[in-house]
Amino acid sequence: MTPGGGGRFAQRLGMAVAGLALLMGTSLSYGADPSTARQRFVAGAQLYSQGKFSDAVDQFLAADRIAPSAALSYDIARSYEKLGESSLALRWYRDYLRRAGDPADAAKVRRTVQSLERELRNKGVQQITVRSIPRGATVAIDGEPAGVTPLTTDLPPGHHRLTLTRDDYDPTERPFTLSPDEAQDIDVRLTQKGASASPPVPVPVPESASPPPPTTTLTPVPPEPSRASSPTVRTLGIVGMSVGGAALGGALTFELLRQSSVNDAKKDNTQIGYASKLSAANDRQTASRVLLGVGAGLAVTGGILFLVGNARTERTGTELAVGCSYGECSARASGRF
Repeated sequence: MTPGGGGRFAQRLGMAVAGLALLMGTSLSYGADPSTARQRFVAGAQLYSQGKFSDAVDQFLAADRIAPSAALSYDIARSYEKLGESSLALRWYRDYLRRAGDPADAAKVRRTVQSLERELRNKGVQQITVRSIPRGATVAIDGEPAGVTPLTTDLPPGHHRLTLTRDDYDPTERPFTLSPDEAQDIDVRLTQKGASASPPVPVPVPESASPPPPTTTLTPVPPEPSRASSPTVRTLGIVGMSVGGAALGGALTFELLRQSSVNDAKKDNTQIGYASKLSAANDRQTASRVLLGVGAGLAVTGGILFLVGNARTERTGTELAVGCSYGECSARASGRF
């Protein structure tokens, strides 16, 4: 299992395709200090295999602070579950599902989430996660300070009031009802101060005002120069379609590799091995999706450039004229449209 984040992997891969180069089998980045993140992860995996779950979760958390990833969220959740920390395990399993999107083990993890939600319900509380755009907003629940976003906490089920404040943004209040049976996510987009100013009110013109004096406006539109077929544009179109096709081929390759990793994960009976292969499958799925999107975009753009490069259009000058006098207006247009 590689601790690098799927989003960071996708970003690097997309940049490589845009630069007309396919990066096959590129290793993930680890933030500002990749060696430290890797060391933390390896240490955590060793401690987990030794049954030292408390020490393992400390190492996984440290690695996640350097290089957040869905795979680390899963390891952290699993470690907390081994320690009997149902609330913390639930928090990180939910985080895993958010980060991973649609992982191969989504159904299994959701069953675990439901089991942990039942444990919290039996304790008389349920979990809530508050996220804001931008992050770092101060959160108060029912008038009591609770932390800053993103925030995950446990509350008694029922009606509550959420208040978010942040410098240079308008305070935001939102009532919500927390179900006793399942955890809840609340996403809030903050409004910057001054952004919601009301538009200016139009000033009515009195009916007794005098009509405007006669006016005549002539607006010439200069002729557009003729454009012959462009070999450069046509060549760029061919290059775009070629690179787009290569990217689509790469997307198919990564999809086949992802399916292979999923099959390997199903055959692995160890938790660490299963998580490692599952992480590889998620990374390859991300790569496949990025290549598919970039490839399709380049192919379409290349096709348009190819057509434009072969097009030949000519336009003559166009003239528009508008004339108004008391009680009457007329318009005239000439040229080719």
